[in-house]
Formats: sequence, structure tokens, C-alpha cells
Amino acid sequence: MKRNQDENINKKQVGYRIMSIRKRKFLTLIEFAKKIGASKSSVSDWEKGFRLPPEVTLTKIAIMGNTSVDRLLYGNGNNKNDVEEIYQKLIKLPKADILGIFRRVHNKYKI
Repeated sequence: MKRNQDENINKKQVGYRIMSIRKRKFLTLIEFAKKIGASKSSVSDWEKGFRLPPEVTLTKIAIMGNTSVDRLLYGNGNNKNDVEEIYQKLIKLPKADILGIFRRVHNKYKI
């Protein structure tokens, strides 16, 4: 797999998905790291989107999260986690930008 060269992988989103799996399991960084055979600092780097886990570790995380490696890497438009990712990005935007987005959605769907 040439995933490190794939431009479609958003490391920050992968990191968020990893963090979501860890939090759903109610695990600390240290506990999660032990379960997948990694260091706490590696898990932290992955969750922050600094880098991606090795392939074998991605598989362990996907199994733990009851998902696939592809979904972990690329997401799924119908996935609840992806909606949460969008929400987390939105709430960090300035108020004027959020209102502009809402206006665009309103105009597109005539809500």
C-alpha cells in the first residue's frame, strides 16, 4: 500500500478517528498505546495528525474500533464520526464564517 504518498489521506481526520476509538473504549493514551503495542508519544502524534501509524498498527486500531483500515484512513460520508469531525471544525471558525456557511446551506436547500 502506498498510503504515505496518497494525497487523499487527511492525517488530522485519521487522528480524530483514532482518538474517537480510544475515547469510545474509555482508554487513556497510555492504556491505548499498550493495547496496540505503541508508545504514548506515538499515539499522541497520530491523534494530532502529525503522522500516520504503521500499517500493522492501523489494522489493530481498526479491529479495536470495529471498522476497516480504509474507513479509518478515508472516512465514510455516512459515518457519525465524520459528522462530528465537521462539527469540531465548524465550532473553531469565526462567527461570521459560520453564519456565511449556514446562509449558503439555507440557500442551497431552501430551508
